[in-house]
Amino acid sequence: MKLEKGIGIILKKKEINEKDVIIDVLIKNNDESYHRKKFIVYGILKSKKRNPIIVEAGNLIQLDYYDKKNLDILNVKEINLINRFYELKNNYEKLLFLSQILELSHYASITDAHSLKDVFILLLSALQYLEDYHKKQYQKIEDLLEKLSLSFKEIFLLFFSVRLLKIMGYVGDLNFCSSCNKEISIKAKWQEGLYFYCDECDPTSNEIDFIYLQILRLITKFKFNNFLEQLEVYIEKSQIEKNKIHHIFSSMEEKLNLYLKTVITN
Repeated sequence: MKLEKGIGIILKKKEINEKDVIIDVLIKNNDESYHRKKFIVYGILKSKKRNPIIVEAGNLIQLDYYDKKNLDILNVKEINLINRFYELKNNYEKLLFLSQILELSHYASITDAHSLKDVFILLLSALQYLEDYHKKQYQKIEDLLEKLSLSFKEIFLLFFSVRLLKIMGYVGDLNFCSSCNKEISIKAKWQEGLYFYCDECDPTSNEIDFIYLQILRLITKFKFNNFLEQLEVYIEKSQIEKNKIHHIFSSMEEKLNLYLKTVITN
């Protein structure tokens, strides 16, 4: 039985009595393998030597454990806190936002074990970015979002959700029509899921769905800050009225949430 070592992100925790906690962890082992496992941490809630903060959801931790293949819940040999991401937890609104990101990552890591590496990288990058964002108060991003009449939480969650769906394999080729495989360049029709038809394959194709398609293309192509910069350029170039921007993103969010529920429940 080999001793495994690695770093992990706690997706969920469950207190099972007055002393013990079960944690659900997305792990990168030292051998570069990725896993999602459950661990029981005995006595952490009453320990005089270890702080129970270690097992908070959203923490980045260092783990030593023995991987017994026949057990659903493993014992922890050693657990240490690397980063609590305190800036993401210092008020209720931030905690709620964090819980949404962790919940999405939890379901994504259940759906497809082959994508665990990409989910881990995306989630860790998101936590580190959010921590820096709250610490440094990126004024340039704030000014840009105000100009676009968008909230940071709204746009970041949309970005994160689409990136997760792409990792999970639920995003089609956004450059080409899912019916005839021709490039979509003028109008589009949003089909079920994240697939689009061109105006030749669907007579109900329209400019609004094409705007949705263009935004999704930007999300899947660029990192978050670059995405916002490219989004501003696209909105100005397309002459989209400012009072329509919020409605466009609210509608996109509604469509994506419905799709996420379908993906998760299936």
